Amino acid sequence: MKPSGLRAGAAQADFTPARSLFLWGYPHVPRLSTGTHDPLLASALFLSDGRTDALFIANDILFIPKSLSKRARDRISAATGVPASHILISATHTHSGPITIDLLASESDPVVPKADPLFLLRMEEAIVSAATKAHATAVQAEIGSSIADATGIGTNRHRTDGPADLSVPFLAIRSAESQQTIALMLVCCMHPTVLHEDSTLFSGD
Repeated sequence: MKPSGLRAGAAQADFTPARSLFLWGYPHVPRLSTGTHDPLLASALFLSDGRTDALFIANDILFIPKSLSKRARDRISAATGVPASHILISATHTHSGPITIDLLASESDPVVPKADPLFLLRMEEAIVSAATKAHATAVQAEIGSSIADATGIGTNRHRTDGPADLSVPFLAIRSAESQQTIALMLVCCMHPTVLHEDSTLFSGD
């Protein structure tokens, strides 16, 4: 870790549905949730070097609708002052969460329902809540970065000896005063399908 003029804050908000919904990710499979394995979370990280502010919000869902992302970024920007163009809203791509986008490819699939507007609202509120809290709780921080090795975590599912990116770049951020970890942020090149179509539990997978 190196001392810096960095400020950082992190927060999470739970948007796991309280009722049964269709689990998206396996076409033609009638998967209705029967419970929760682990919560679906909006996880936000705010970073500022005193000149530039940025917010990253990762969400345990398959896809983020463009319209929802724009609304959330505009709302977060209005609440925090962080420019909307400096706010990244992403999806972890879990296959154990509700449907969020009405895809043309699913129009003729009698199993796949339309996205539930109440769930989309719940997810948007969680994204905004996590982001604004991360911004509000920012403290002086230190940051470090490295690249980890993901060997053994996954594989090329078409060919076990085929190409695979096993590098995992990550940031580690801690409080400059208390030395307590604020957040870890990583990028792992994978298609996260540990839980398959036989699972009927909400999960970040």
